[in-house]
Amino acid sequence: MNTFTIDQLKRGDSSPRHFHAVKAGKYKVSIQASEGHYCTPKKTLRRPEDYVSFEVAIFGSNGKMITPNRSTVIKAFPNLNRCDISSGSKVIGWVPTDVVEELVNYLRDINNKNR
Repeated sequence: MNTFTIDQLKRGDSSPRHFHAVKAGKYKVSIQASEGHYCTPKKTLRRPEDYVSFEVAIFGSNGKMITPNRSTVIKAFPNLNRCDISSGSKVIGWVPTDVVEELVNYLRDINNKNR
């Protein structure tokens, strides 16, 4: 399986503010950045590699958004200390690019190890 990198994100044609969700094993990860998201810079840019941080939401296999501070899988993510999940929100804001990449690959690897 290919390693996920941020430059693989693609904006939607019908909604240029949104990137398509990324499949990560049994999870789907929404990685967003625009003037309406918790990201840096807080503006709509075409290329994902022009951002320093992103807004992230994780969806389970049932299609429901996961609350990160209640998920044992997310709490076991090695770089969770670089994300602020203390609020109990289902959305994680200002996640650095390298942590986004590591999170997607971590969720893919978890799925492969549990097969």
